[in-house]
Amino acid sequence: MARTQLKRSTLAGERLGTGEIPPGSLFVNIPDRQIAVSDALEVGRELIGVRQYSTESSYLTGEHAVRNGALIRATENVSPGAYNSAQWTAAGYSFQEQVTGGLGWDLAFTKTDGLVTQAIYASGTERYRVSLTYTDGLLDSALYEYSSDSGANYSTVGTKTLTYAADGIVDEATWS
Repeated sequence: MARTQLKRSTLAGERLGTGEIPPGSLFVNIPDRQIAVSDALEVGRELIGVRQYSTESSYLTGEHAVRNGALIRATENVSPGAYNSAQWTAAGYSFQEQVTGGLGWDLAFTKTDGLVTQAIYASGTERYRVSLTYTDGLLDSALYEYSSDSGANYSTVGTKTLTYAADGIVDEATWS
């Protein structure tokens, strides 16, 4: 069995070069707090460590954490204590950018009791409105409507209705 090697550096900015250590070996850059692993081609691949958000931890401006499954980035130095959304921003693409694909459509949500009850996609005078209904916290249906006059009038596009199996997993989705 081959042994894993560890190469350390105390020089900021130094990275693992190709062929420096065997596949599966580790490289640690101490001042940069960076870890890399040598892949099958002996190319150094940096690993990105992101810790879980904790109210007991401090964070420096720009540091990342995972909170409730979302990647967040500190916008200022954060001291231990209750979560303060003003000190954090979403890292990477926002939900809006993922849903609209960055195609120039704006997306706005309406929430009731923590659940999204309406989403409106807008581009120029066009609007798509999606009205969501729930039973016991599970999405029952989504009514899709279209407007070409900035939302003054809507026409129905269709309704997506969901049914669930006993385990709470979607069993069927129908469009009408």
